[in-house]
Amino acid sequence: MNTMNTTDAELQRLHAAGARGVRFMMIPNAGGPLPWQSLEPIATRIAPLGWNINLQLDGRELPTYRALIERVPGKLVIDHTGKFLEPVPVDHEAFKALLGVLDRADRWVKLSAPYETSKVGPPHYDDVAAIAKALLRAHQDRCLWASNWPHPNRNPLPSNEAMLGLLGEWTQDDQVRDAVLVENAARVYGF
Repeated sequence: MNTMNTTDAELQRLHAAGARGVRFMMIPNAGGPLPWQSLEPIATRIAPLGWNINLQLDGRELPTYRALIERVPGKLVIDHTGKFLEPVPVDHEAFKALLGVLDRADRWVKLSAPYETSKVGPPHYDDVAAIAKALLRAHQDRCLWASNWPHPNRNPLPSNEAMLGLLGEWTQDDQVRDAVLVENAARVYGF
């Protein structure tokens, strides 16, 4: 669907059917159909519906695109724990840019799919886990969790239970887990 050419009536129909966002896949060579210059206009169209932009990018590019991301109206969710294609230390400028983006009340990060970027791998994905733990410490009210089911292009498939178990490793605080799993998601997706 080309959101720029979609009528308001069609957006309303999609909203009534349960749609709550538009995904922007900005990973090089991933074949995303929407260019960076369409991010702001599309966000402007969907913001009145309460929809979110689900943004997948190489987190190392956050310093380059931070100003644009901060200008975008409405809700925005950065996918896959920032999806740093090369996990960065928490004192890295790109991670600091992610923290800065999350300072805004309508910005979130999805803690999901550590297998997408981890260089050390299972079971604990320690390099991505360090990023997730720092995000939870700094912005527990801006973190969401997702299984990333059906785990595209993964063989063997990771266990959804193991993915959820990582959240328990990243924080032992029941209130924080409730926020990540329920309260924050309700604010983003309107349920």
